Amino acid sequence: MYCSTKRAAIAIGEGVRSKGVKCEILDLKAVDLTKVALHMYDSKAFAFGSPTLNATMMPTVEGAIGYLRGLRLLDKKKGAVFGAYGWAPMGVNHLSVGLAQCGAIIE
Repeated sequence: MYCSTKRAAIAIGEGVRSKGVKCEILDLKAVDLTKVALHMYDSKAFAFGSPTLNATMMPTVEGAIGYLRGLRLLDKKKGAVFGAYGWAPMGVNHLSVGLAQCGAIIE
């Protein structure tokens, strides 16, 4: 919403790359869900971020999780969550629950 989560994603990506690990940052407002699925298919781990909007995660993030759940691409895959809390941590909390329901291992 105010680019805090985007800045966090960029910082996380830079940290991952500094360790010699390939990392892609996908903006769910702009990228097709098929591209997200292809990256998730090939990935060993992932991180999802979302600010809180109306006491939950952003609709684009929720849509991506639903799409990936249907394809079973998150099952037993390690992941992390992050986001801007603003007035409440509900976006990140709901994100953790949604990914866990997909079978992801959230650490």
